[in-house]
Amino acid sequence: MNSEQDYLKLLDLLFRVVEANRGPLNGIDEKFLYAEGLATKFFLHAASILYLSRQTNIPDLPSAPLKSTDPGSIDVLSRAAFEAFLTFHYIFIAPKDSEEQNCRYWAWRAAGLAERQALAVSTPEHKQKLADEKKELDHLHNKLRSNATFQQLTYKQQKSVLKGEWKLLSWRKIAESAGLSKALSRDMYKHITGYAHSGSLSILQIQQSLRKKEQQSLTRASMDTVAIATANLIRGYSHIFPKAKKALAADAKGTSMVDLWVQLGQTLDFDVPADNADQNF
Repeated sequence: MNSEQDYLKLLDLLFRVVEANRGPLNGIDEKFLYAEGLATKFFLHAASILYLSRQTNIPDLPSAPLKSTDPGSIDVLSRAAFEAFLTFHYIFIAPKDSEEQNCRYWAWRAAGLAERQALAVSTPEHKQKLADEKKELDHLHNKLRSNATFQQLTYKQQKSVLKGEWKLLSWRKIAESAGLSKALSRDMYKHITGYAHSGSLSILQIQQSLRKKEQQSLTRASMDTVAIATANLIRGYSHIFPKAKKALAADAKGTSMVDLWVQLGQTLDFDVPADNADQNF
């Protein structure tokens, strides 16, 4: 299996699946526009990872003619892409019914607006913007309070959601609910999180990346993780959008590749360090 070639093909298939669904959305619930946005966010991160994996060279910097991979940035983007997929799964695929899906979607939307309410602004335009968003936030909170799934939460959980804590599961639990192996849902996430931060291991990785023989091994696991997430995202996207499902079904080889990488993600066992874990994971 050629990982880079599969990575390219999966990205191309994701693009085609998402594009197949673009067009007039009359009568479509607005939340599905955000599903499209999450898929686009994922695609852009994954495409940037591919670019960085092919070595970075900036001709405009004559004093620093560095040409090497950038594993730290690849890990940052891998984590961002992985979390975009997990968010997509948590909101649009995992819910057992529309009430739970709406609850998760409204909580996620409200969390973003609540975060912006804490911003210190001075211009009249920005103050008006926050005032308008406060009305939207209040509207979302009212929707949540009338939602059957929200009403079944404990008082503590409801309070947390209204404060902006939109996911009631850890990233690890969300990854497990998506069917990913323990190595991916726990160890690999910890790995890319640790190197994305500025711990001593991240500095060691940069030093290793300057040695050519180390470059491929430092990026392979992260890129395989994103390839697995891509395959799962393609399957999930096709599950909720009929046009996307039709586009996937029209590509028999692509469908087989998606199935292969989804299965790989369910059974894969990475030998990666579990240091520098994110305490919120």
